[in-house]
Parts: sequence; C-alpha cells; structure tokens
Amino acid sequence: MFYSPQENCSDNQVDAIVVLTGGKNRIEEAIKLFNSSGAKKILISGVGKGVIKNNFFGLTDKYNVSEEHIILGNLAENTFSNAVEAEIFMKLQGYKSLCLVTSNYHLPRSLKIFKDMMPEIRINYYPIFTPLDNNSSLAVKLRFLKRIILEYNKYLACYAIYYLDLLSAKYYGLLYKNI
Repeated sequence: MFYSPQENCSDNQVDAIVVLTGGKNRIEEAIKLFNSSGAKKILISGVGKGVIKNNFFGLTDKYNVSEEHIILGNLAENTFSNAVEAEIFMKLQGYKSLCLVTSNYHLPRSLKIFKDMMPEIRINYYPIFTPLDNNSSLAVKLRFLKRIILEYNKYLACYAIYYLDLLSAKYYGLLYKNI
C-alpha cells in the first residue's frame, strides 16, 4: 500500500503535474519537480477560496517556475473531486500523462481513484513522505497512526465500491465523495 520514494515523474515523462493540497511540502515538491519533469503545467487541486498565484511567489521564484505554468483548481473538496477536477483539466489541455503528487499515505487511494476516473491517462506518481522519527512525540506518532488507519479504511472502501459494484454508477460518485 505504501509506495517507495521512486521519483518516476522526472526525465521528461509527463505532460502535467497534479498536486493535491492538504499535506506538508506537497506544493513545494511539485513546483520543484516541474523543471525536471518536462511538464507543461502544474494543477494545484483543492486550493481554498481566496488563494491566488501570488501566494506561491516565493516558491516559483526559488525554483525558477513562471506563474503562467501554474493553474489553481478550487473546485475540489476531497480526493474524488480532485480527480474530477484533474480529469477536466487534462481534457481541456489535451494532455495524456500526469504526475500525481500527494503524501505517501494518501497515494494508494488517490492513485486508485485517479486511474478509475481517467483510464486513458498515463498516471505516474511522486509520494511526499511525512517526516516522523524517534524524536517525534508520542502524540504526533499517534495522530499519524490514526491518519494511516483512516486512509487505509478509505482505500479498502474504494475497492469495495468499485469491484463489488453494489450500487449503480449514479451513487458511485456520491459514495466516493464521502470517503
């Protein structure tokens, strides 16, 4: 379930980078990855209302990435709507491959949902690892464990919904929105 730190989005392999908001270092790593990936655009999916490109000026300047290459997506509120937003973006741009950037614990479910939504798109991934070491407090470790357990349960639910086909396609999206 947890992916290795393999950076398979570099060396001119993808048309776009899609980064999901909600975790530390995701946006910075996506912007940092841009120049080595061959990507034409970065979609930052799930930004809050009121967020503008200038909020990322420090990062774009640091990694020499023009703001014109960044697209802010503010439609997404969860992983399913991140995939919907990314699918719309990919179709509008005519892109055929993307690099999905998200936290390592979030990647298995995200990758599953993205592949289900966009089977015609080649999806590579770039996991962002959560810094956790022996110096982390017990409270931090327990919160992280809770996050992993919750994410794993959501991952299993994705498979149950998809493969068991318990409900019609009409309800498939509604269920995904709640996990």
